[in-house]
Amino acid sequence: MYIGWFRPDLLGVQKYPRRLLIPGTIVTLLTWYMGSVSIGPIFAFLGVTG
Repeated sequence: MYIGWFRPDLLGVQKYPRRLLIPGTIVTLLTWYMGSVSIGPIFAFLGVTG
């Protein structure tokens, strides 16, 4: 997402479409959130204490 927002020159375009950047960013943030929320239960399931 960083490349799409800040470095479109690396993609060979002047400007990447916002209609793709906005949903992509939302999905990326949701993925990071779900990953951070699931870390505790995963380690609890494995029996690893922290």
